[in-house]
Amino acid sequence: MTFGYGANGCLGHGNARDRWLPTAVGALQGCVALQISAGASHSMVLLDDARVMTFGLGKHGLLGHGDERTRMLPTVVDALQTTQVLQVSAGGLHSMVLLADVE
Repeated sequence: MTFGYGANGCLGHGNARDRWLPTAVGALQGCVALQISAGASHSMVLLDDARVMTFGLGKHGLLGHGDERTRMLPTVVDALQTTQVLQVSAGGLHSMVLLADVE
């Protein structure tokens, strides 16, 4: 569930509206989240099937999709599909993931 300032889709509801009450993120229904992290203008979710999803402001590439496009809905980070992510962290204008093994 997300709530608060909704600019740039950082709440994951497909729009930029603020949410005054906790609201389920429809795109994540049926998913099991192991970890969540919220930055100043974007959010990250680590799912139990090892997928990482990001949403919100895409500036500076902080969503990890190889571009600066803003994502209004949770979107899988394809570049992390072949890695085992242990932890996600969304900062002010950057993101980090902890991997199980780096070759």
